Amino acid sequence: MNLSNDKKEQSISKNMNSALKKASAELAVLAVIVDKQETYGFEIKKTLMDYSDGFFSLGTGSIYTILNRLIEQGFISPHYHSGDKKKNRVYYRATTEGRNFLSIYRLCFSQNLKHIFDMLEKLSIPINS
Repeated sequence: MNLSNDKKEQSISKNMNSALKKASAELAVLAVIVDKQETYGFEIKKTLMDYSDGFFSLGTGSIYTILNRLIEQGFISPHYHSGDKKKNRVYYRATTEGRNFLSIYRLCFSQNLKHIFDMLEKLSIPINS
């Protein structure tokens, strides 16, 4: 493969990763909250980075945008705790509706990926690792 093809491949990979992150970031944030039962913004960000091997390296603004969207949808609820430095820290908990949504979303996401891979296999498109 020549240098030009390497750059094209990197560009395609970067664009695909970006699209996949956007499509699954809300699911990932909600999954962390469900798993932790109660957590706060920085811990969510760190957990996403650690558990995804750096794939979900979302900025703080992106995390809070997602959290606000999840609150508006009724999937999580904020709870305020006083910290050591007299500053309230916001913790997030999943609602029953949020846990139900996560189960359904996870199943749909998994099924969609399976359909895509099945189709590629039927078309004899090799999947390179």
